[in-house]
Amino acid sequence: GWQFYQDVKIGGDVDLEYPISWEVGAYYLKEDLDVDVFNDFGNTPAGAVAVLQRDYTQRTDSAGGHFYLAIDLLEELTLDGGFRWNWEEKSFYMKTISAIPLGEPNFDLEEEWDSPTGTVRLTYRFTESISSYWKYTRGWKPGSYNATASVFTGVTVAKPEVIDSFEWGVAAAWLEDRLTFNGQIFFYAYQDYQIFTAQQFLGGTPEFVILNADDAEVYGAELEASAKLWEGFKFDVRFSWLETQFLDFVRTDQFLTQNSTGSPITLRASQNSGNPLLNSPRFKVSLTASQTLDFDELGAWTLRWDGVWTDITYFDPTQGVGLGNDDGNTFLPDDTIAMRAHWLHNLRLSWRSAEERLEASAWIRNIENTAVKQFAFDGSTFQSTTIYFVGDPRTYGVTFKVKFF
Repeated sequence: GWQFYQDVKIGGDVDLEYPISWEVGAYYLKEDLDVDVFNDFGNTPAGAVAVLQRDYTQRTDSAGGHFYLAIDLLEELTLDGGFRWNWEEKSFYMKTISAIPLGEPNFDLEEEWDSPTGTVRLTYRFTESISSYWKYTRGWKPGSYNATASVFTGVTVAKPEVIDSFEWGVAAAWLEDRLTFNGQIFFYAYQDYQIFTAQQFLGGTPEFVILNADDAEVYGAELEASAKLWEGFKFDVRFSWLETQFLDFVRTDQFLTQNSTGSPITLRASQNSGNPLLNSPRFKVSLTASQTLDFDELGAWTLRWDGVWTDITYFDPTQGVGLGNDDGNTFLPDDTIAMRAHWLHNLRLSWRSAEERLEASAWIRNIENTAVKQFAFDGSTFQSTTIYFVGDPRTYGVTFKVKFF
């Protein structure tokens, strides 16, 4: 594959009754991707109807133009915002080879998308160290091809995603920046929300695809505070709260029919509306504490601890219970397709030379050796199993850095 990207910008300041900063720009992206995939099923029955080879080419052209303005309406009040037009065109050609072809082996698709996006923000500075802002953003993500085509689905296309974002935030600092605080509350409304998930059909391997949920919403808050309580010591805390849900999302999956005398395959629609979004824990807390001791010509030593607590995280739209069977009855234990709430702790000891040319560190990550699922998939419909991607166990090592100039 190869990619070319170029952007150009020009901007400046105009000192009028209301001082203005401005910028105008454009970008262009071209990408070419050629892929050959070979699947080896050995002598298993799965190889009979599975896709054994996929050869595909995807070409992308993307461009956009933007302008930005910032106006000081008052000494303490600034209005800024921007607009961008986005355009993308993708062409996709795929040839598939199967032991027993059941569907179209060749696919030739071309899609073109475009959309305006923009943002507007109003910032008020109560003092030099305390400010607040109100912000609206219209966002857009282009569509995508799902290249893991099976003999049953062929190549599928995810539609572009649109978001309307509303935010209010505040920033403050006290005691010559020894204490700082930032906080935001927000509301996100999605249309054609894109989710990255897994699906499986008879005779095939799990396919990782992007699907569209019709509508989804997210609201919550993020808080961050920092304290420098004494010389060389710093403590940071970050907290997030998220409420997420699919407003309208019905997904169709394939199942083996139980005790059937007819077709062994059935399709069932799963109602996921009201369930939380994927990879969106409700609460998350991050803590960092560090102490630096400076010994002048002997260099400086820093001891740093990081701790992260993450609430339960779901990896599929069923709220962690899996797809169930063809009758719609779930049988996996709760939170099987999820990671339950957990802590992770890291520790690092560093030495830095006086001239800051040399640095050596010893570190340990995941001190408690916690087993963490980073992704999970319910493959019980055809494989009678569940699949997990697991994070790193306890890991330790050393790092050396040298700056030559």
